[in-house]
Amino acid sequence: MNFKLRMTAAENERFNELMAICRLRQGEFGRGAGGRQGWSCYGSDFIKAASELYLLIMQADKDPPKDWQAATGYRQIQIVCDLLSKEFIVHDVRSCRGGQMTAKSVDYLRDKYLRDHISKVTTLSANLLERAWA
Repeated sequence: MNFKLRMTAAENERFNELMAICRLRQGEFGRGAGGRQGWSCYGSDFIKAASELYLLIMQADKDPPKDWQAATGYRQIQIVCDLLSKEFIVHDVRSCRGGQMTAKSVDYLRDKYLRDHISKVTTLSANLLERAWA
C-alpha cells in the first residue's frame, strides 16, 4: 500500500527544515569525549532532526486514511519507516556509511538511535501537557 502524507503548510515547512538538517549532518562523525576519539554513525543534530521527522510522519494525516487506521503496532512503524525512507531518498540523505536510506536502514536507525530520543521527547511532552491541564 502506498501512502501519501497530508501536512499543513507549517508542518511542511518544518519538515523541510528538518530534512535540510539531516542532509547537512548526515554520515559518520568523530567525537572526542574526555580526550578520546570515537566514531558514531549519526550525530546528535541528525538524531534530533530525524526523530522529529519520524514523529511528524507518524502524526500526519495519511491517504488512504482507512488503510492507515486499519494498520496497528509494528505495521504502522513499517509504514512510517517506508515513508521516511522515500523522503530521505528524494532529499538525498544517505545512511551513515553513504548508502541509500532504505526502509530497512530507517528501521535500524529508528531502533538503534531514534527510539530513546523519541521516548524522551514524548514523555516530556506528556508531562508538560499534564501540568498545563492540572
